[in-house]
Amino acid sequence: MPPRESSTSAPPEAGADARRASLRAAFVYAALALAHIVAGWRPDPRAWGMHQLAFLPQVYWGVGSLLLLLLLLPVVASRAGRAAVVVGRVMLRSTLPLAVVSVAAGFLFFVVRLDFPFLGDGVAWVTAFEKGTIFHNFEPLSATLTRVVATQMSSTSPDAGAGWLSILLGPIYVFATGLLARTLWLDASARGLAWILLLLHPMLLLFCGYVEAYPLLIAMQVLFAFSLALSMRTRDRFLTIFTLALAMAAHVAAMAWLPALFVVWARTTGDEEQSWSWVRGLVACVLAVLLTALVLYAVGASPLNTLKAIAGQPGLGGQTLGWMFSLRHVIDLVNELVLLLAPVMVLLAWGVARGVRMLDFWRDRAWSPIAWMLPGPLLLTWIVQPRIGGARDWDLFLPLVLPAVLLAVEAWRRASAGAARAQMRPGRDVQRLTLLPAGLAVAGRALGLASVAGAAWLAVGLDAPRSAWRLQVLQQRTGTFTNFARGYANEALGIYHRDRDHKAARDSWFRATQANPANARYFNNLGMEELRAGRQQEACQAFERALELGMDDYFVLFNLGTCEHRARNLGAAEAYMDRALEKAPGRWEALSARGLLRVMMGRPQEALEDQQRAARMAPNDADVQHRMGLALHALGRKEEARAAWERALQLDPTHRAARSRLQALVGTAP
Repeated sequence: MPPRESSTSAPPEAGADARRASLRAAFVYAALALAHIVAGWRPDPRAWGMHQLAFLPQVYWGVGSLLLLLLLLPVVASRAGRAAVVVGRVMLRSTLPLAVVSVAAGFLFFVVRLDFPFLGDGVAWVTAFEKGTIFHNFEPLSATLTRVVATQMSSTSPDAGAGWLSILLGPIYVFATGLLARTLWLDASARGLAWILLLLHPMLLLFCGYVEAYPLLIAMQVLFAFSLALSMRTRDRFLTIFTLALAMAAHVAAMAWLPALFVVWARTTGDEEQSWSWVRGLVACVLAVLLTALVLYAVGASPLNTLKAIAGQPGLGGQTLGWMFSLRHVIDLVNELVLLLAPVMVLLAWGVARGVRMLDFWRDRAWSPIAWMLPGPLLLTWIVQPRIGGARDWDLFLPLVLPAVLLAVEAWRRASAGAARAQMRPGRDVQRLTLLPAGLAVAGRALGLASVAGAAWLAVGLDAPRSAWRLQVLQQRTGTFTNFARGYANEALGIYHRDRDHKAARDSWFRATQANPANARYFNNLGMEELRAGRQQEACQAFERALELGMDDYFVLFNLGTCEHRARNLGAAEAYMDRALEKAPGRWEALSARGLLRVMMGRPQEALEDQQRAARMAPNDADVQHRMGLALHALGRKEEARAAWERALQLDPTHRAARSRLQALVGTAP
């Protein structure tokens, strides 16, 4: 869209009105800064959107608080605001410095990438990659691309490469937001302010190996906004349909941007007048939806199943009017909006106080496409229940950020330019727009809030132990977690602690079963931790409960067989192993385990057949060779048994059972 001056909402000149507007904006800033400072004093589940400072060392809380307080001083705030002018003038003057920054950002995203996917549905996605499961749900294109990139980056272990798509999208996001800012504004101050606010935002965590649909969704949102801007300049609108279709295939939440596509295609503009073609706008929306369906088919997803997911329990079907108007939901909304949009609120307070009418943006031919990207996401934040709670809620709100930041910066520009508005002529790259001093102070305070919130959020999100601590605090009863969210959070904690702290892992899985006693997966994993702790009876009870809940798969049956084996219930153990092999005939672990049971039950020939099959599948497993030796020894074939145990020791010199058997057979150590 061509940068231009609005014919409406001209702000008054500096004077008494400017001083009053400055005071109002300062009051809004002070309230938001106080909210961050108070919430950051100590962890509190009722403020999980703003409390990231509480999970950092106290000195960081002190530094962040001091910075926020210093920005109340106009001279400090004005100096901070000049950063926007410098960035816009230096970094966004041409594409070369922008490209350099983008490449450097990509390297940084790789260096500080996430150690564990605590946020979003990352745990579920990684588990699916480990099992080779194909899933689509609400985000078919994102799931497919994530899996393809993960496989390409790590073919032997796709879960290890699960975060690579996120990292690769990071430089694209940085570069595209810079291009978008250059396209929307001619003056350096507005360009720089918008770009910095988008780069200092907590959403930057999306590009540090975040395994979910939102990195692609947010990148597509920037590209869609850029296509809207270009369409208003060149009148070529087909790119808007294509980018929105890809965005909707990446995540169905992008359907909330359809009003912007409708406005771009329905509105026909001339130099002096504009008219509407409602049919053309509707046709454009229908084409975008049809193209989305084609993309879904191309990645192996079903548009019908996607619609069912939207209307089902995890989607819009899970909402109630009581929840929409509940205090719990209000607390969630307030926390999210303050975390994600505090700088926007400061800029809007200044703009509105200076006479900028926000409704004019929806009628302005240059800004209406961006403005119409906002109502849909705003509605979704109210009607879509974030079922995972504080572990994930923030990413549901992220599509609000881009249009809100762009509109707020334009409102700030109009309110701050004063008499210098005459300098803003289309086709002229104004690098030195004269701004009101109070406007610079407002920009500095917005940048201060963004810096403190963004840095603290990244510091907590990128540190796995702090993320684990945060997730535990969020589950306190005074917070807004539902039982479903509490179960999901404990599942993430259980997987995180699995290789770090077995007791903490066991406690996490136990809490998960208490929060959601109908989830068979939680009981299966609880049983695994009970086995590790040597709590035989408790493990068997957990596995039995998982089976009762319908988890009739290989792992549950194998684990139940192991439990019965350890309890010396050999017949029951063999029956479970038989069922496990019916589910997965190619699993050598169950074959070898059943062979060991058959030796103990006095059926060595059958045991040998099982071990021989297992050995063909896993020729380098020492346990299989040891158990084969047991079967051969029971059949009286002692020399062959000796060879099997020697082979086991060659594969694993520390294998005590094989060494003991060999010593008993020959009378001396090999």
